[in-house]
Amino acid sequence: MSGIEFLESYLDKMDMPLSVEQERYGGSYRAIILHRGWTEWIFDKLSGDDNDGTQAQDLLTNNLLPTAYGDSLSQVLRRLSAKLEALYEITDEAGRFGVKRKFKLLAECDVDEGKEQSFYEVEFEDAIRDCTGGSSYWYDEAKENCTTRKNRHLHALINFEWPDDLNKAVTAAMKLK
Repeated sequence: MSGIEFLESYLDKMDMPLSVEQERYGGSYRAIILHRGWTEWIFDKLSGDDNDGTQAQDLLTNNLLPTAYGDSLSQVLRRLSAKLEALYEITDEAGRFGVKRKFKLLAECDVDEGKEQSFYEVEFEDAIRDCTGGSSYWYDEAKENCTTRKNRHLHALINFEWPDDLNKAVTAAMKLK
């Protein structure tokens, strides 16, 4: 697909809001697709003091998150569309079931001693929830303290092992002019 067609299909299937905001001081545009409360939380951090802004920017550098930046509105939407196309497949199934990840983002389940380890799919909102609280260095602290048992969603996100082809496709999407 070209332009923003994939983005449109993704939004139709996921029924989630696309939020776009120009970064402070007239900078680049940032587009995010998450539940509204989390999007507002991130944008509040981006527009907060310098420390909150830096912490939020550090969080958003994770290329698995459904977010992109660009110098213009059209560039940010093209980049987000291409990134989503690299990360997801749209099928004929209805609603969210029609959006399939091309990657597995897994966290460990709690298991009793002697039982076989099992895993579950991580939702991005849960990884962001792991970052809330703490001091003014909320993201740095969450990263330092995450393990397979504590802040496990963020742990899965920042320790994701990128397949080469997926990494190249997402990197190319984020460099679109």
